[in-house]
Amino acid sequence: MVTNIALAVSTYLFNINFMHFYGEDGVAAITIVMYFQFVLNAILFGYASGVAPIISYKYGEDNTIELKKIHHHNMVFVLVVSLLSYVIGLLASDFVIGVFCERGSNVFNIAESGFPLYALAFIFMGVAIYASSLFTALSNGKISALISFIRTFLCQVIALI
Repeated sequence: MVTNIALAVSTYLFNINFMHFYGEDGVAAITIVMYFQFVLNAILFGYASGVAPIISYKYGEDNTIELKKIHHHNMVFVLVVSLLSYVIGLLASDFVIGVFCERGSNVFNIAESGFPLYALAFIFMGVAIYASSLFTALSNGKISALISFIRTFLCQVIALI
């Protein structure tokens, strides 16, 4: 719920800001950049959802040795995927943007110039998604919701305002 509300509010704020500074081309540009983020989010949410039952099971067993191993492997995976997403995003941004608009167009130029800045979020996104899922798996919904709220709503709204 928090993620969906935050997505609606942040998309609205992105659109207002980009419309103000860049017009319709800016809104189109941020939409293209956000498509890449949605693919990354799907991978990270899928992974986090897949490992949560394993974490819950080991937590229920009170098997701290296995929990630590699983957590370590998950953190390594999430960090590698996050860093790779950042690097791939930078290297493939021309191609990704070019799928949606013509190279050299105003939309392309806006998206291309802003993509490296936006892609920095990819580095942190994975850890936050995993952390929220981890606390849900550990039966701590309050911390999970707080992490999700900070990641998807608070930080973005503050940055956009």
